[in-house]
This record gives sequence, C-alpha cells and structure tokens, in this order.
Amino acid sequence: LLSSLEDITKNIDIEYLPKRRWCALENKRAHYMIKDINKLLKERRMMRSLEKFVGGRLYETDLGLLQRTI
Repeated sequence: LLSSLEDITKNIDIEYLPKRRWCALENKRAHYMIKDINKLLKERRMMRSLEKFVGGRLYETDLGLLQRTI
C-alpha cells in the first residue's frame, strides 16, 4: 500500500496502478497518509527494539555475528 501510494503521487505509469491523474488535494492527502504510515512503522520498530533491549522479546539474529560487525 505504501509503495503504491508513493508511485501514484509521483505519477509513475505502472500497469497495476490507476490511469487517471490525481488532483493536488488527493496528492496532498496521500502524502499525509504516507507520513503517518511511516511514523507508525517507526514507532513499531522502536518499541520492538526497546522490548529486545529490556529482554521481553527474543532476538532472531545471531548476537555474536552482530557484535563482530559493530
């Protein structure tokens, strides 16, 4: 959904997207939706990271490998 909204607002011509051009109000509305979606995703990533740091969630990656790369 997020990538298709970005493609539509940038007027990219792709087969699976609607063919009509959006007016300025629709582009602005989609832009705000994209910003809100990105904000929610960022908050979700931060909460998961915090849960992992505190110990409430298990890491899915190898921590030894992570420490070697840092």
